[in-house]
Amino acid sequence: MTMVRIEHEIGRYMILCEGHSADEKCCNYITGVMYAFGGYVKNMESEGECEVYGFEIDEDAPRFLIHCGGDERIEAAFIAACIGLKQLEDARPDAICICADEEN
Repeated sequence: MTMVRIEHEIGRYMILCEGHSADEKCCNYITGVMYAFGGYVKNMESEGECEVYGFEIDEDAPRFLIHCGGDERIEAAFIAACIGLKQLEDARPDAICICADEEN
């Protein structure tokens, strides 16, 4: 099972995914969500529009960490990634478990 920790404070966003999922399809889904969010974050960082505090992709572990700060565009991408992960959790609770902390 993939364990996901999500943290959100005003202007700061973090998603950490660790562990193998239930099957290859679920792993691919999680990987796709994290690569999409991570790619956007890295593009925004290169344009000076995002600050990255932590960024790790280790497919062998597996472990994905994206921890960043930014404006409403980063927040929108973060929310989209969270929604995608939550949809998988709703459909396949055997594949992923999400723990979310929010401080607004």
